[in-house]
Parts: sequence; C-alpha cells; structure tokens
Amino acid sequence: MNYVVIDMEWNQNPYSDNIKHGLTSEIIEIGAVKLDDNLHKLEEFHGLVKPKVFKKFEHHIRQILTYDEGYLIKNGYPFTEVCSKFREWCGKDFMLCTWGRSDIRVLQENIKYYGLEPVHFPFRYYDLQKIFIEK
Repeated sequence: MNYVVIDMEWNQNPYSDNIKHGLTSEIIEIGAVKLDDNLHKLEEFHGLVKPKVFKKFEHHIRQILTYDEGYLIKNGYPFTEVCSKFREWCGKDFMLCTWGRSDIRVLQENIKYYGLEPVHFPFRYYDLQKIFIEK
C-alpha cells in the first residue's frame, strides 16, 4: 500500500454564510506526494485548476499564493480533468494523508459540485495534524 500526502489550495467565498452554486470553496490547486510502505518518496503530482465559480481571489488567498487569477486562467485545467488525473495517479491501493480535515471536506464538495463519481464512505484517511498533536 502507498501513502498519498495531499495538499490543496482553494479560493473561498468571501461571504462564509453565502454558498454560491453549492460551493463554499473552489479548489484551484492539487499537490501530492506518493510514498511507499517505508515512507520513501515515489513520485509527485501537481495540477492547477482553472476557476469556474470564484474567478476573483479572495484577499487572504491572494496573500498566500505566488500566482494570480490570470495565471490560473492561462495555465489551469478544468477541475474534472485535474481530479480525474489525480485519481488515476493515486492508483488502487493507497491511503490518503492530509493535514487536518479541511482538504477532505473541500475535495468532496468539489467532486459533488462537478458531478464526478463520489468518494464512497466510509472514507478512510490519516489526519496527520491529529496524529502529530497526539504524539
């Protein structure tokens, strides 16, 4: 079994009580590293997503990224394409690892919004933040 450590960036709706088209956050970047059973790095994944719903960066998002909306529009791909490539890259036998639960929630929300095959429950993953705090 492999471990897929994922980190995503997303653009948020600046009005947290206002869900636009069923989304509170739109994924704009997926990054991941695949590790083997011994935690040796096997390969990396990186995908930029062209925004569809929140086309203007929320000001906090603008401060943490090294690119802007224009860069994503020029260099990004539709979420459906990036997500499909990511799923294929993960393979069949893997455990997803995240830092906190937010990435999982946002990923599921985006998958549902775009009508992709849902992630089936029970969805198992390692929350590395929780493990780190407990240790």
